[in-house]
Amino acid sequence: MTGEAATVRPPGAIVAGNPLIEPTGLKAARRRPRSDAADYDFLLAGPPGNAALSRDGLQAAGARAGQCGVSIRRVLIGEGHMAATDYVAALAASLSVPYHAAPARDGMRGGTDPHNLRQAWAEGHIDGQPTIVLDGSLISPRALRYLIGRLARRGLAVGLTTPAGMRDCVLASAGAALMREAISGLARFDPGASARAGTWLRQSLTLASLAGLVIGLIAIGDLSAQWMWTLLVTLPFLGVVGLRALALLLHQPPQTFEFRLHDRRADDRELPVYTLLVPLFREATVLPGLVDALRRLDYPAAKLDIKLILESVDGETIAAARQLNLRPPFEIIIVPDRQPRTKPKALNYALAFARGDYVCVFDAEDRPEPGQLREAWGMFAAAPGDLGCVQGRLAIDNERASWLTRQFSLEYLTLFDGLLPALEWLDAPMPLGGTSNHFPIRVLRQIGAWDAYNVTEDADLGMRLARHGFRCSVLSSRTFEEAPVSFGSWLCQRTRWLKGWMQTYVVHSRRPLRDFQSLGPRRWLAMHAHFIGVILSCLIYPFSLSLLVWQFGFAPPPSGEGSWIERLFLMAAEFNLLAGYGVTVLHSAVAAIGRRRWGLLWQLPLLPLYWLLISFAAYRALIQLGRTPFHWEKTTHGQSARDGAAPAAGRKTRRKAVRQPVA
Repeated sequence: MTGEAATVRPPGAIVAGNPLIEPTGLKAARRRPRSDAADYDFLLAGPPGNAALSRDGLQAAGARAGQCGVSIRRVLIGEGHMAATDYVAALAASLSVPYHAAPARDGMRGGTDPHNLRQAWAEGHIDGQPTIVLDGSLISPRALRYLIGRLARRGLAVGLTTPAGMRDCVLASAGAALMREAISGLARFDPGASARAGTWLRQSLTLASLAGLVIGLIAIGDLSAQWMWTLLVTLPFLGVVGLRALALLLHQPPQTFEFRLHDRRADDRELPVYTLLVPLFREATVLPGLVDALRRLDYPAAKLDIKLILESVDGETIAAARQLNLRPPFEIIIVPDRQPRTKPKALNYALAFARGDYVCVFDAEDRPEPGQLREAWGMFAAAPGDLGCVQGRLAIDNERASWLTRQFSLEYLTLFDGLLPALEWLDAPMPLGGTSNHFPIRVLRQIGAWDAYNVTEDADLGMRLARHGFRCSVLSSRTFEEAPVSFGSWLCQRTRWLKGWMQTYVVHSRRPLRDFQSLGPRRWLAMHAHFIGVILSCLIYPFSLSLLVWQFGFAPPPSGEGSWIERLFLMAAEFNLLAGYGVTVLHSAVAAIGRRRWGLLWQLPLLPLYWLLISFAAYRALIQLGRTPFHWEKTTHGQSARDGAAPAAGRKTRRKAVRQPVA
C-alpha cells in the first residue's frame, strides 16, 4: 500500500461525513447488545495460518468471561490463550475487511490527546482512498458489523488493527505532545508544584538573610543568637523524637492489620481493571524474576494491564524483554530519550496508555505478595472518596547479604510497620515509598501525576495528595525488595532519596500561606516538622555526636560568663541524641520482634554508625542539589541472592486464581 499524508484531527473533533466520531457512530456501536459466544464462532475456523480454537475452548472462555464480568475477547487475549494479532486477523477475515498490522506506515493517524491515548480509531488515506482503521480488540464483533455497515454506506473504506498498531498510529501524531506532557505537564498544570524551577528567589533571600543574621549575632556574642542556634539544632531532633515516640505508642503487631477491612474475598466480577506501571532501566538481570512475580498475582489476568516501561537507550533490557515473548496482560512501552531521564517522566509517559481504573507502581526488583491488588481495591471500595493512595509495606529479602542490608531491613521494618501507620492515624501528609503505591487513576490525573524533575517523586506525590484534600493509607500486604549490598550502591540510592526530600521540601514551602489554607494547621505543621526534622537532623547529627563525645571525653567543665547557655545547649544536645537513639532503638526492636526477625536485634547498637553514613549521604545530596538537581543515580539490582520463599511467607493467600483452559 502507498501511504499519503493524513489529516490530524484535534481531540473530540466532529469530521463532516465521518459517522465514526459522531454521536450516531462509534458511541452508537458501543451501545449495541454485548456479543455472546455465538458471535465468536469465526474463531473456530482458526486465524490465518494458525490452529482453530475448539468449541469446548470457546465455551470455557465464555464461562470464564461470565465469572470475570468481561468480554470473551478480553479473556482470550488477556489471559494469553490467543495473540491479539491472531484474533484481529481472524475477525478481519470474517468481516471481509483488510487487516493492517502496521497502519502507521500507511499514512494513518490517530487522536492527539496526550492525557488519554486509548484510541479506538484512526483515519487517513490508504491508496488514495479515505480509510478508517479500527482497533478490533476494543469493539465487539456484533458492534463492528453494525459500524462497518454504516461506514460502507458513507463510502469509507474500513480496516482492522491491533492495540499495538493503533498505539503506533496515535504516537505518529501525538507522540511529541505526549512527551512534552510527560516532562512538563505538572509545571504547566501547577507551576509552583514542580521542582523544575528550583529554589525561588524569595526562598533563597529568606534563607540567606536568616543565616546571615544568626552568623552576625554569633560573631558579636549576642545571647539571642545563641538562643536561635540552640533552637535550630534542638527542634529538628525534637520533632523526630516526638514522632517516633508517638509511632512507638501506636505500634500494633502486623497480624492485627491483616484483612482488617475485608475478610470476604471479592468476586472476580466486582474487581476493576488494574494497570501496573513498572519502569525499568538497565534491569535485564532481574526482569525474568519480576515477570514471574507479577504472574503470581492473585488477580484475573483479563483485568490486568501490565506496562513494562523501558528507555529507548537501554537496548539490553529491551532485548531481554523481547526474548521473553510476553503476551497480554504484559505490554512493552518504549520511552523516547529526552532529559530529564527520570522514573517519574517514564511513569507519566506510560500513564496515557493505561486502561485500568486503578494504577499501581512496582519497581524492577519487587516481589509483591499475591493478594496485594485485591486488598488495595478492597480498601478503596470500603473507604470514602478522599482516599487517594494506599501504600504497600516494603520489606527486604536479602538482609543476610551484608551489614548494610541488615541495617536497611531494620530501617524498613520501623518505617513501614511503625512510622507510616502512625502518620495515617494522625491523618498527616505521608511521604510515600517509591513502589507499591496504588491510586485511582482519576486521582492521579486530577493532581497532575508525577513531577518529572523530582528524583524522589513518591514523597512529593504524597504531599500533593494532601494538598488536594486526599489522604493515604497503609496496606497489610508486603512487597519484598532487594537492598543495596555495596556501600557505593547504597550511597547513590540514599543520596538520591535525600536530594529528592530536599527538592520536595523546597517545592512545598514556596507558598506557605496557600498550603496552610489547603492543608489546615495540623497537617501543615506535621508536614514541616517531618521534613525539617529528617533533613536537618541528618545534617546536624555529626556535630551533635561530636559535641557529645567532646563533652564527655575531653572538655573541661563549663565556667565563666555564658556558661548557663553552654549548659543549656549541651543538655538539649544530650537529651535529643540519647532520647532519639533510645526511642529509635526501642521502636526498631518492637518492629523486628513483631516480624520475628530476631537476627536484626544485634544490629541495634550499630545504629549510630549507620546514621553517620546517612549524614554523609545528606551532605552529598546537598552538593548535588546545587550542581545536578535532576540527575538520577541508578541503583544496581541483582547483586545478591534473595530468599525465594519470602513473598509467600508474610501471609497466606486464601485461594489462587483459577485459570480455565481454553484451547
